[in-house]
Amino acid sequence: MIKMNKIPINFYQDEILYSVLARYHHRSGNVDNRDTIEEAFGTRNLVPTIYFPTHLNHLASRTFLSSDELIEKHTLFPLYSCFLPEKRKLEILMFMKGSSKSSIYTKIGTVAGSICTKTGLYYCPLCVKESLYEYGEGYFRRGHQIQGVFICHIHNCVLYQYSQTYSNESRLSFIRLDEKKINYEVKFYEDGKLFEDIAMIANNAQYLLDCNLSNVNQNIIYNKYMQFIRNRNLLSGNGTVYQSDLYYEFSKFYSNDLLNILESNINIESESNWLKMLTRKPKRVTHPVRHILLINFLSRNFSLFFSKKIQSYKPFGNGPWPCLNVACSYYKKLVINNCKVTIDYKTKSPVGTFECECGFIYSRMGSDVNKDDIYKIGRIKYFGNVWNDKLKSLTLENRSVREIARLMNCDSKTVIKYSKLNSIIEEKRIKEKTKLDPATKSKEEKKRKNVNLSINNRVDWGSRDNEIIDMLKSTYIKLLNKEPMVRITRSLLGKTILKSALIYYYLDKLPITRNYIDEITETTEEFQIRRVDNICEKLGSDGEILKKWKIVRIANLRSNYSNKVEERIRYNIDKYNNYLKF
Repeated sequence: MIKMNKIPINFYQDEILYSVLARYHHRSGNVDNRDTIEEAFGTRNLVPTIYFPTHLNHLASRTFLSSDELIEKHTLFPLYSCFLPEKRKLEILMFMKGSSKSSIYTKIGTVAGSICTKTGLYYCPLCVKESLYEYGEGYFRRGHQIQGVFICHIHNCVLYQYSQTYSNESRLSFIRLDEKKINYEVKFYEDGKLFEDIAMIANNAQYLLDCNLSNVNQNIIYNKYMQFIRNRNLLSGNGTVYQSDLYYEFSKFYSNDLLNILESNINIESESNWLKMLTRKPKRVTHPVRHILLINFLSRNFSLFFSKKIQSYKPFGNGPWPCLNVACSYYKKLVINNCKVTIDYKTKSPVGTFECECGFIYSRMGSDVNKDDIYKIGRIKYFGNVWNDKLKSLTLENRSVREIARLMNCDSKTVIKYSKLNSIIEEKRIKEKTKLDPATKSKEEKKRKNVNLSINNRVDWGSRDNEIIDMLKSTYIKLLNKEPMVRITRSLLGKTILKSALIYYYLDKLPITRNYIDEITETTEEFQIRRVDNICEKLGSDGEILKKWKIVRIANLRSNYSNKVEERIRYNIDKYNNYLKF
């Protein structure tokens, strides 16, 4: 209630503050609008605004409501609040309460990100009838003034624009709802998917106004997006959104008619389209209606989206996980504390990789559902020296291949493969030794018949590891700058530093080298992306307008290159061509 000049004015449910002041001005008898402005806000130098009024601390001192209550219950700020960075949210609240001349509209993003702009005030004829019956007068509801809301969330009927607008009145005037100027004809959208989506926008916009979401900000919303997107298998292991797949599913969910009406069509070719902006690290403020579209698409339930706690992505649980090397003394014991999670490119399923100190590395696709899932192996990446030593020991006992396979928990082909590999290494060692000492040739040949290669304990593998890593680091820089460009592979690295045998046969003894090689080697897709970046940088630095066909031709890409490569091409085109415009 307002009591200025002894005239009590009530605040009605969901009434926009501008409507309250217009009703006060009408009853006060003030002839000059500036008199009402000064009484309400303590200054004559202010223009009444519908959406984000200022000087509310002064107005609160003339009412029974605090400035926080005025903002929360009678302005449109709560609609935007949870989509703003925390710092900017606090700044805007300070501006609305005080007398700052800074542009709130610029800070809140309505200048650059405005859609479905409304001029004047809007009303629902049925809401007006109900308020006339209950209070004896009508008023303007704040939910009806939202850009992108076309129907009443209570009655689902079409909203009308009030006949009196700023276009034919002074900007300083207060426009009061006069029941004599109301169009009481009730209109509805035809039933169907379009109506359902328009009603969804109205209902969820009102949800944002009514629910106290002051503890939510832009960063929290983004993290929630990532969680729901991951649940839809649209997020890579490193946190990159599969934008093409997201766009495909989003465009199937909403009709073009709806997106046209909401001025929210998406140009998938553009790196700055609003859907990509919302699903990347937040840098800009986007209109709440577009957030509503994305939230509804991801969760189908607004209250679920806001109530669901953000959880760390742990498809394989919290650990620890067991070593599954049958040759290890820790077999099936929970000794692995780290799990590296990636996403399979084809199936979009999570892949967990587990490494024991014994050198045994295995992976498993899909999340762990049952408690026994932790003892399953999808793929063995490295057997390690402990496993290999056990294989050699069993071979020395002249056991059959089938028996060794059973004891080593692998198939017969694996036993044969590693036995042959060990024999090749042993044979090379023998040849090198007999060249230096022919007298030992007969002895070594006899030994070769019964023994596979054992670990050469005389080699300082730690020093060898450090030696090779230094060589690889300098070589890697040279290969990155090589013309023409080459794909970084383990084979190429080994050949370049003349250590192919060590890298191929003894990598399990060189953990630092192995990790570095895993880090710098490229898949075909990764090499194609690096090649695209390099070509675009050269063309862009020459001031040339980038064209997709030319990039594809110079990069020698086949027609079946991946969506990630396609996205990288589009990203570079937007990046360099936009730069050239300036």
